[in-house]
Amino acid sequence: MKKSLLLLSITALSACTTLGEVEKEALRDRAIADAKKQPKEVHLAYLQCYGLSDSDKKSCRRSAKHTIEGRKSAVTWDYILPFDYEAERLGFKAFLQDQGKKCAGVNEGPKYNTDSNAYDVICTDGNQYQMRFDGSASTWELVK
Repeated sequence: MKKSLLLLSITALSACTTLGEVEKEALRDRAIADAKKQPKEVHLAYLQCYGLSDSDKKSCRRSAKHTIEGRKSAVTWDYILPFDYEAERLGFKAFLQDQGKKCAGVNEGPKYNTDSNAYDVICTDGNQYQMRFDGSASTWELVK
């Protein structure tokens, strides 16, 4: 009987914290809008995290997150993941524009190309570039 009550209580509590599809979509939209409102320096900070190993990337994102007002309190993955993804994409765009390259935006996170040892960046306006991350210097360079 006690196990049944405990199980029922846990189930009821977990149902209170479960987000519906509408709430998840609203969080995703807010996260993307919040990422777009951030200054270029934040986008470039997230870009620095992109080329790191998964464990280092988590630590890097955590550090970047603490510099952003309002982002510190984000506790659900339905907000965190879209924010991080959008900030990284905006970081690629900002880096390319700082290099004098045309790039209206990046729709997808660039994929690593093992043949060229660089990330293939495809911009929404059709321009394509390759970028390489130097882990020892923690810098990005434009390959072509």
